[in-house]
Amino acid sequence: MLKEIMANIPIAKPFTIQELQQNLTRDFVVIVNEMTGVDVTKNSSTFTSFDMEKIISAVRQVYGKIFESAIVASELKIFIANSLLCRLFELWKNSATPELFFIKIRQNFTPAQIVAALELYNSILENQNWVLKFFYEHKNIFPRKSGKIRTIALYYTRIYSGGIERFLSTIIPIYIQMGYRVVLFTDEYRPELEYPTPPFQFVHSRRA
Repeated sequence: MLKEIMANIPIAKPFTIQELQQNLTRDFVVIVNEMTGVDVTKNSSTFTSFDMEKIISAVRQVYGKIFESAIVASELKIFIANSLLCRLFELWKNSATPELFFIKIRQNFTPAQIVAALELYNSILENQNWVLKFFYEHKNIFPRKSGKIRTIALYYTRIYSGGIERFLSTIIPIYIQMGYRVVLFTDEYRPELEYPTPPFQFVHSRRA
């Protein structure tokens, strides 16, 4: 599937979520091996720093190709791209140097991309608890900043018709009550369908 997307070749048939995940896992192994010469089926605790850099760089290239594709619907692009990052997270989880691995991931992906993929990882894939445990044990992977946080920015494709969307409509009032300024970035704007929320800053990004 990833090869078809990278070559802009139409995908032959629709897939269930389970089939999609299986195909992504298989293609991830093949494509990374072809692009880097690294066998990602091996225990990632044996990867060198150079191996990590090559793997993450390859995933970054494929990630970009997914969003350039003219044959995949926008919402499916997001799901496939986040699922691809989840494959990378599996290697990160089992790495002998997880902090170094994550630093290299941060150098190639934005915080929003990482958080979106982690949310998918926690909501769909197995072994959900390791993410929270990892960030608790490795607090120093994020640089500390002085000063009080006053603004919280959130992103999702829309704010209607779904569990994440309903969760956002619930959490935004809590943030506002706590005294934060909230900014929501979305790709869709359908006020007649959206879950009710208190006034907050809304930024709609129209994509071609």
